[in-house]
Amino acid sequence: MLNMNISNGGLMNKYIFIEGFSTDKVLEEKEEMLRRLPGYRVEKALKIKNKEAMAQSIVAGRLLVNAVSQKLCISEEETVRLLDSESHSVEDRRIVSGGSANMAPDNTIYYSISHSGEKVAIAISSDKIGVDIECKDDKNFRVTKRMFSEEEIEYIGDSQQRFRRIWTIKEAFLKCTGEGIVVPLNSFGERIFKYPDGEDNKIIEDIVEIKVYGKDICERRLSGEIISRGYEMAGRRYRFYTYDVSTEYAFTVCVDII
Repeated sequence: MLNMNISNGGLMNKYIFIEGFSTDKVLEEKEEMLRRLPGYRVEKALKIKNKEAMAQSIVAGRLLVNAVSQKLCISEEETVRLLDSESHSVEDRRIVSGGSANMAPDNTIYYSISHSGEKVAIAISSDKIGVDIECKDDKNFRVTKRMFSEEEIEYIGDSQQRFRRIWTIKEAFLKCTGEGIVVPLNSFGERIFKYPDGEDNKIIEDIVEIKVYGKDICERRLSGEIISRGYEMAGRRYRFYTYDVSTEYAFTVCVDII
């Protein structure tokens, strides 16, 4: 598991977890893993017929339990009860105060879940947050040409990894706003921040602390702010941080900074 504790740069008190898995191994251990999930996650996983999707759902459930447990400093058993309680809104991905003695009276925590291939990502925060992880290619760049802006098309060129970076920025932003992919993807874009040395792939240690478990290495590639190209921002501002997780996955976390 790769655990990122984002500690600065507008991401204070936001925790990110990325875990890789083997579909076959998860399915072999399915019964034991399901016993350690909240009831609603068990029901969700068992409805899925596709084996890869079922494994993704099971791992996402386990990672959510782990993330909430670490965020609130409570046991996994208490976390499972909390996620099955009325204090947890599954639809809004929100846990409100009163569900745990470790939560302040006015405290609310939010989370976001994403999975692709054999990796699952979760972000958990005291503010609304969106995450997306992606490994799929854009065959013949059909999505890029149809849905992205000219600036994004120029940036992507013939690079599938650059396509994944832009795609995860867009998905993470719309998860942060709660809208999902119902908004024209060319109605908003990205203002990329440049680092002092001019390299946009440098890991800035005073902005992000990364702890890596296993073979995955998470390298920051882009960061910046969402800008409107017709999208109504309603006075809000959104910051994104985009990483490569190996050479086949891109990952973005997006936060509301106002």
